[in-house]
Amino acid sequence: MPAKDDEAREKVMKLQQFQQQMQALTMQKQNIQLQESEITNALTELGSVNQEKVYEIVGNILINKKPSDLKKSLKEKQERLKLRLESINKQLKRVTSKAQDLQKDVMKLTQGGKEK
Repeated sequence: MPAKDDEAREKVMKLQQFQQQMQALTMQKQNIQLQESEITNALTELGSVNQEKVYEIVGNILINKKPSDLKKSLKEKQERLKLRLESINKQLKRVTSKAQDLQKDVMKLTQGGKEK
């Protein structure tokens, strides 16, 4: 019986780790989605600009750029973000699946111990 308790405790701790990973991945996903949204808005605004030069904020400075160069840069960044988002979604799916399986195991262990 103590071996089952130790196993259950161990699995609960692992389940908590999975939940923390899921939380961190969800936060990363939200951050990337926000960045993607900002880039989409910037590209929309750039589409309506009729000037030869625009400015991009890099760190604490403004850099003078051609609208076409900035559009290209933003589209590249948007593609990188989409790839990162796909990767995070895959990780999140994998961790969620493992957590669900582990949760079932913990339930079996705890319910099994109460029946006897």
